[in-house]
Amino acid sequence: FGAGPTAVAPNDGPVVDTGTVMPEESSLTPTAPIDDGVTMLRIADIQPYEKNPRQAANPLFDTIKASIRQRGMDAPLKVTRRPGATHYVVAAGGNTRLLAQLQLWQETADPRFETVPVVTKAWRSECDVLAGHLIENEQRSDLTFWDKARGVVALKTELEQEGAAALS
Repeated sequence: FGAGPTAVAPNDGPVVDTGTVMPEESSLTPTAPIDDGVTMLRIADIQPYEKNPRQAANPLFDTIKASIRQRGMDAPLKVTRRPGATHYVVAAGGNTRLLAQLQLWQETADPRFETVPVVTKAWRSECDVLAGHLIENEQRSDLTFWDKARGVVALKTELEQEGAAALS
């Protein structure tokens, strides 16, 4: 952030320019907890998970965006941060909601879209985050066959890299 505009294309919604979201420096420290571990983060401090198994655009993007416009984000995003990273990433589902709210913030500059309720998870591994996205999408039954297949292959590859051994 702050190094110039960057486009984020997590493949589950429209491309959103995150480099122009906020002119101020990012504030990576979550605000004080509000309810049972839920905190608020600025939307500019969170990026979609770039290895999201969902490659097809979410057909419900416009509906989700309209719901967030009307009621705000009902459920907190689960986020995590890689060691040494300057931003958080969505840890288990929620990329579409993040991008919908980010678009609303960019389009309206309405302060209610500037922050997002989050539950912050400690970083465990790339496998943990990828598995979290696969599980979340499986529970909603909205991954295409090919997205699921690619996601499982990607998870296998990550597990092999982390374990330094081939899996059958």
